[in-house]
Amino acid sequence: MNRIFFSFSLSALMLLAFKASAQRKDKEYNPFESIGKKGKVVSAYGGRFIEVFDTDSIQRIGSVLFNIYQKKIVILLEPDSVFIKTSDNTGASRWYSVDPLADRFTSFSPYNFALNNPILFNDPDGRAARPFGDFYDQQGNKIGTDGKNDQKLYVVTDAKEVAAAQKTTAKGQKLDADKMTSEVLLASNHVRSEMGEAVDASNKPSVKAGDKTGGYHEEGGYYGKNAKGDEIVIDANPGGAYVKGTSGASIDPTTPGDQYANQAAWRAQDKKEGTFHVHFSGAADPGYVFQMSPSGADLRNSVTRVTTEGMTGNHYVLGAGNNTVYVYKPVNGVGTVIATFPLDKFVIIQVK
Repeated sequence: MNRIFFSFSLSALMLLAFKASAQRKDKEYNPFESIGKKGKVVSAYGGRFIEVFDTDSIQRIGSVLFNIYQKKIVILLEPDSVFIKTSDNTGASRWYSVDPLADRFTSFSPYNFALNNPILFNDPDGRAARPFGDFYDQQGNKIGTDGKNDQKLYVVTDAKEVAAAQKTTAKGQKLDADKMTSEVLLASNHVRSEMGEAVDASNKPSVKAGDKTGGYHEEGGYYGKNAKGDEIVIDANPGGAYVKGTSGASIDPTTPGDQYANQAAWRAQDKKEGTFHVHFSGAADPGYVFQMSPSGADLRNSVTRVTTEGMTGNHYVLGAGNNTVYVYKPVNGVGTVIATFPLDKFVIIQVK
């Protein structure tokens, strides 16, 4: 009885081994197939095992997975096991996008190319995404958007137009800047952020300005385009610190103080659009108050700089002492404040 059983079992094993061998030959592995080579692959075991190895640490040798560096068996494979090598490239999949410019912004966020909102700001045409133009009142409250992808920020100064804009927005409708008369276009996100840096610098001690405590010297600069047409913000040398008993302090925002300031020919190519400077936050002498709004000299300079510097854009005084931004420019040949805005909101609002 036992001998008959053993004989039957041995025959069955031989039959299974024959079938397995046939299956292995049908699926013979050719490592050169991907480059069009179909020649016979010679192996030490006559094709019974896969014997093609590369430099991967884990290799299949017969029915075992072997770590060739640690000299250890990793796992024993079942006869019908399928071992497929895959590369771990999960990092690349984080950046897959139909947007041709998506890879320009990945240091910030996978969706920064769409302003972190790929649902609203998709970019199928391959150009950098731009948000809608937003409208605010002079208290820094958003009153609507125009739905145009132009990344513009407006402040509306007329109370009636503000009320009308709020009603339009409440109805779910878009605003139209062309139908307004009191809207003032503010500087871009980048320029306003740099203005915020100037305020921070004014509030800190400055050896160059002679301000030991901070809050008693002016910082500023100009904004515009360079010779390539790229937006620029050029910091000026800080103004001298306020000396008690004097009338105040000042700065020339048109004199470059950046790392290329000594390259006059290069800086001369800048197309200056407007200036900005800080009216500092320090306390005045008893009985005196520092002026936060543009001085008479500031207003006059906005007129003369049209001719001397070619500046036709808005100018900004950043009132650090009363949290107010004053926007001014020549109107009918006279320097005029055309809008105000809360300083803390002005430097952080990102048009969305």
